[in-house]
Amino acid sequence: MVYLTYEELGWRPFVRTWLYTFFDDEILSDNLREFIYSNFDATIDIGLEKIRDTLSEPVKTVDLQ
Repeated sequence: MVYLTYEELGWRPFVRTWLYTFFDDEILSDNLREFIYSNFDATIDIGLEKIRDTLSEPVKTVDLQ
């Protein structure tokens, strides 16, 4: 058994699980799920970096929040 903490996993597995378990095939097709995931992948890291570099967080966050 391999144990990984949420800090090591990051946000990606949570978003992928959310897309594939919350939305069934009648709501989202696989192509649409992948499109949504690719939008998350293209923007989340950039947004988190921008927030942490140039803005101040009243409550410090980690990549999962």
